[in-house]
This record gives sequence, C-alpha cells and structure tokens, in this order.
Amino acid sequence: VDPCGARRRRCHGALLPRGWQAQPLDDAVGIREIADIAPQRPGFGLTDIATGDYLATAADDMAAILDRLGAPRATVLAREGATAAAMAFGERHPDRLERAVLLNPRLPLDRPPADHPTIGDHISRFLMHNPRLIGTFFEALRRQSRSDLLHIIFRRVYAHAPADQACAARPEVRDHLVRDVQGLVARTSAGVTAEHQAYADGWRIPAAVIDARWSMAYSDQLWSEADLAAWRATGIAMDPLEGAGLLAQFTHAEALIALI
Repeated sequence: VDPCGARRRRCHGALLPRGWQAQPLDDAVGIREIADIAPQRPGFGLTDIATGDYLATAADDMAAILDRLGAPRATVLAREGATAAAMAFGERHPDRLERAVLLNPRLPLDRPPADHPTIGDHISRFLMHNPRLIGTFFEALRRQSRSDLLHIIFRRVYAHAPADQACAARPEVRDHLVRDVQGLVARTSAGVTAEHQAYADGWRIPAAVIDARWSMAYSDQLWSEADLAAWRATGIAMDPLEGAGLLAQFTHAEALIALI
C-alpha cells in the first residue's frame, strides 16, 4: 500500500493523534502535500492495551510506524492529554523528531488548576486527585456512550468559547465528535484510563527534552498568563491562537498547519 495514500502525496510524515481528522485540517494538509498519519495510542480504538509502561509503549509505537513507512523523522502534533505521549516520543526517539507542536497541552498534577477551567479540566483534575476512580469512571462512560447522551454532553463541553459554540452547532461537526469518542472506546476504556493514570502517577514536563524543535499553540480563550507559567518556564516557543477554544483543529486549521 502506498503509505502516502492514493494521491501519492510527499511523505513529510506528520503524526497526528486520532481526533484530528476534521475536514478543515484534512484540507490544509492536503494542499501542502503532507502525509497525515493518525496513530491510536495503546488501548484506544482497536489497538492492543499496553502491557508495560504506557508512555514508553505509545512512544515506541510511533517509532515503529515510521520504521514501517521507511520515514526517518516526523513532525508530531499532539493535543491535550496526548502531550505526555508526544514528549515520551521526543525523549526515547529524539533522532526521529523533526518538529513538535503541542496544542493546549494538559497541565501536570503538580501545577495549579486552570484559572478558567472547562468541564473537561474539572473532570481531569478530579480524577488525577482520585486515581482509584479513573478506571471506573471511564468504563461507565464507555457503557453510556449513546449518541444522544454525547450530544447533550458536548453542548456543555463546548460552551466555553464563542468559536466552539458556533463550530459545535454544525451537525456534521457534532456527528464527527460523537463518532470519534465512540471509536476511541469501542473496544475498551483501558487507553484513556492508562493515559489519565500516567498524569495521576506524577508525570512532569520533561523540560530537558525541549529545544528549538518544540512549540506550544494555545487557545487564548482557555489560557490565562498564570496557566501558561509552567510552560513558559521550560523555554518552549509559545504561539497563541486568537479566538480559539477546544475545537482549534476545526476553527484554526490553517494556523496549526503553518506551525509545522
């Protein structure tokens, strides 16, 4: 199979986590002839559950994909909770990393909660402080992932920023988001559980990994200066997305692709 797809795009090899297959982002990468690959992390979708260290397995999976494609390096674009896995890839396989862009990266447990938290922030922080509930919570959510319930949840989740409200009001976007969540937990909730557990177990920002290849894109509707302090301290390049909320992959696709 041609790894670049039927159009035989040039393989710049951007590894995009599942959830990025929004039409605006697909169009943006297609115009620039970027091969966008969306690996599912261990235990997400139909992938196998990690039997050892979750972050090490996720990082090694990404390297294995590059090996299979015969690609020496890739640019990694990681969103929110995928931050820890992306940085593990940079730690374990530094020679395979071309560039890395973190979009609204999740704050580690040792940092204060966001000044203006979303519902998702509240849930994540609660679970990280109560790790014994993580597996129970996500398995219950998986069993109740009916489309009608998810539509109700999304109306609350995406009510924080005006750009998100307008974007999530579009039926095709809501349907995409519902299918994506259902797909991520189609087989098991082990992946999302393991990822939250990694943060609860004390994951920290590995500042020593960050060099000129790394940057952070953040939605200015979600982050205050106090929230950004932990990342500024690492010296990472900071790129605000004006007017963006949680759905930046839909509303600010061109700006994201420009960063890579």
